[in-house]
Amino acid sequence: MPRLLLIGLLCISGLLPAQRAALPASILIADSIWEAYPDSAFSLIENLLREELSPYIEGRAYFRQGRILLNKRQAYREAETAFSRAVDLLDGIYAGRAYRNLGRAQDRLGKYDEALASFRRALDIFSREKDIQGLGDTYNSLGNALKDMGEYHEASLHFYHGMALFQQLDDRIGQARINNNLGNCYVELDSIEKGLTFYRKAMYMLEGRPAMQAVARMNIARYAAPSEGIPEYHKLIAYHQGSGRVDQEAVVTTNLGHAYWATGEVEKAKNAYERSLVLAASIDDMRLIISNNAQLANIAGQEHDYDASIRYCQRAFAMSIPNFPADSLTFNPPLSLIHLKLESLHILQDKALSFLWLYRNQSHDLKDLHAAIGTFERAIEVLHAMYTASQNVEGKLSYKEHFHLLFDLTLSAYWDLWEETKDEKVIAQAFRVMEFSKASYLAERMLKDRLKAQEEISGEWLEQERMLQNRLIGIEKELLLAQKAKDQRQIESLQSQRFQALQRLRTYQAGLKKSHPGYFRMQQMASPHEPDSLRCKLLNSPNEALLNYFLGNTWMYVIQIRKDKLFFMRKALPSDFKQKISRFRSSLFGYWTLRSGCESGKLTHGLCDSLPHIRQNFRTQYQQEAFALYSFLFDEWEKDLPEKLIIMPEGILSFLPFEALLTDSLALGEKDWQSLPYLIHTYQLSYAYSATVLYEQMERESSQKASKLLAIAPFAGKSPPQNALQGGGNSQQSIEQLRSGSWGRLEYSRLEVEDIHKIWGGKVLLDEAAGKAAFLQSAARFNILHLATHAKAHDHEPWLSLLAFADTFAPLPELARAYLPAELVVLSACESGLGQLQDGEGVISLARAFTQAGARALVTTLWSVEDRATARIMTDFYSQLDAGLSKDAALRQARLEYIGSAEPEFAHPFFWAGLTASGNMQPLHRGGNSRAMGRLTGMLLLALGFGIGLWVLFRKKNHTN
Repeated sequence: MPRLLLIGLLCISGLLPAQRAALPASILIADSIWEAYPDSAFSLIENLLREELSPYIEGRAYFRQGRILLNKRQAYREAETAFSRAVDLLDGIYAGRAYRNLGRAQDRLGKYDEALASFRRALDIFSREKDIQGLGDTYNSLGNALKDMGEYHEASLHFYHGMALFQQLDDRIGQARINNNLGNCYVELDSIEKGLTFYRKAMYMLEGRPAMQAVARMNIARYAAPSEGIPEYHKLIAYHQGSGRVDQEAVVTTNLGHAYWATGEVEKAKNAYERSLVLAASIDDMRLIISNNAQLANIAGQEHDYDASIRYCQRAFAMSIPNFPADSLTFNPPLSLIHLKLESLHILQDKALSFLWLYRNQSHDLKDLHAAIGTFERAIEVLHAMYTASQNVEGKLSYKEHFHLLFDLTLSAYWDLWEETKDEKVIAQAFRVMEFSKASYLAERMLKDRLKAQEEISGEWLEQERMLQNRLIGIEKELLLAQKAKDQRQIESLQSQRFQALQRLRTYQAGLKKSHPGYFRMQQMASPHEPDSLRCKLLNSPNEALLNYFLGNTWMYVIQIRKDKLFFMRKALPSDFKQKISRFRSSLFGYWTLRSGCESGKLTHGLCDSLPHIRQNFRTQYQQEAFALYSFLFDEWEKDLPEKLIIMPEGILSFLPFEALLTDSLALGEKDWQSLPYLIHTYQLSYAYSATVLYEQMERESSQKASKLLAIAPFAGKSPPQNALQGGGNSQQSIEQLRSGSWGRLEYSRLEVEDIHKIWGGKVLLDEAAGKAAFLQSAARFNILHLATHAKAHDHEPWLSLLAFADTFAPLPELARAYLPAELVVLSACESGLGQLQDGEGVISLARAFTQAGARALVTTLWSVEDRATARIMTDFYSQLDAGLSKDAALRQARLEYIGSAEPEFAHPFFWAGLTASGNMQPLHRGGNSRAMGRLTGMLLLALGFGIGLWVLFRKKNHTN
């Protein structure tokens, strides 16, 4: 009562702000006591809302009611209703706070799209009001929502931005909360040590606040020492029971279950999960409801109680989806009813796996196998929905990487069904899974570019989007250089700029989506094609086949598509399969790079003295591994394979030059590299990222005009100056420093492009004329782009891969966003096909960037090729194209002629097998520009002249007569 009297006196004396003094006493009292006496405050607000109120007072009342429901009662549905009413009645900072809390309630209910929209409305308001505290809190909440969606990379961006704002305010509590949330992101990304670092920062900053500090300590214990965390969990549970925080008690109890499970105390773990489930159900916390049921299902599956595991999964859906039939165990919720997609995806995967093990180990009933497959398919639908909804490239790629196991399990179920039924429809279903497991992001980007040309969208809209994207690329380029230089101040500044540029792009794309919904719906149609449609589009004759590979944890799956039939194969992966491919590649490089090192004086005399013996070992290793890999990948298919193959590799197979495999084992003392039975003698090979990507490359309209050539050789003359190749922006680093590489003269590049020009005509840019701007401004006008230059792949940070020009370099993201709709791109540059291997997406390489930019076909390199041999092969390649051969046939013939004409030792695969062809292999249209057409024209003119001469002689003879 004294507190109420004080409030009244302050109102009368005018010591409170005028607007606050105008509020009813009920709200002022509720504002003062809601933390300590939430029930009393709630009653005051309820009574007030029965009266007639002005919009502002009513909005404040609903706002306070929502805070009590959200933070004290954990009644998220009721809180959502209260805040929804408040946002319609309030303005200014209070409207921003109402939107932020509305987003928090929606996040807890799993309504992620609505939550993100609410948070962004709050950000707009706080930015306008210049409320730094409000901005920091909202960025933290927005990051939490993205984290809950599985968008860990984008969530971390928002957390870092919120951290900068809290540092500006010197708000240690806010910084600690964000450190804890960053820790949660990094452990989900399997960066446990980095996550623990952030947890420890949070604990240090919360010194003197034991309840909050205990949360960070709990997280550290969970990942560092589960058994040591158990007493801490019990203390924290008791604390939250005393404070009435049911939501926090439920979270800690779930973590207690994790600790018991990690230490092998299974029954205690079950009890903890069941207890947390009761608490979560009392406050409608859908994430914990699903999470705890998932943990119980996992335990039951580990104990081989598959029926119980399936029932736990169904209970999770029944408790989170109204009217869901929990007793119908084979029924899966439709996609439209699944809100918590990440959690539901785990549940569906566990349920499908339980049905699969039930079929294999107990029932052997096809109904259980069909139930497993149906559930796997629904899980992939959910994954596809999450993937297409993600607006962040790192998030998209992390989905594919994280759920590679899902594709592996699904294919194993399809294999079981194929073994039972031998139905080709099963192969078609398995093929769709294999297709979605590779290069989906690339296919989506390619389809988006094609749809831009098909739908009538204002050029100003698309130009503005491109400008925003280019701004983001520029910042990322500078950020990469700053990270390499370890310039922390520059890194922090650029991270802030990157975040703001990303936000502007997201806001703009949201407006574009609203004004052109059809365009965005079409974008999401980048789904795998059926084998029947691929047969019609990609295969021209019975003499062609598609080979689609998938590497699981223990099995390799291969689907072969022919014009008239389908084949499905599975083989157990050798435990050292990756090492076999590594040994094969090292034997290719080692045989020649050691000799080069000795000749240049870079290697010690002791090593060079042993060179003949070492090279013989490499030769033996090559022959053994080349034949072993051929036997594993092809031997069982030999009788079914046609001559022309389109290979869609997966995983580490992407680094394998199939043409250099050996179809027979030979005596190990053989020295003649020309006579070995290379696979290139038997088959005409080309490659594709996926059938869907290849379909897009075939679908793109080709020019009916003669193919025009643009060839560049930036390093044909003298070596560039040491500082000529710097990245621009604020960085003064050169490529030499960035890459620790040498960008010297390419001695044979001038000869290469000049010989090609003699064959094909077109335009050649040499040395200083071959700058980046000159190339990018001209490239779209040419059908063939030939780049004889330096390139460098980065296998850990693929966005740092680059292509060198005379004056600067182009990083991979810049090339990917360029407009280069060429019929053929030849990257006669080192490592243009190499990069980081991203599970579920393929190699992130320069070749991939040109594919995204519009190239229909590419010739690229798998290692640092030798420029003299490459120049010979390239010249002959264009001669074969000029004769009308398809691109794959032309490259094959050029390499075979090189093998046959080179000195025996220089026919080694190191010199020719690194060149590979991918994409649309149809012949180029030469028009009237070719030598063959020139010869034909000359012959016609000669015949015409001869005919005219005969006619004149005949006329003279008649006249004389």
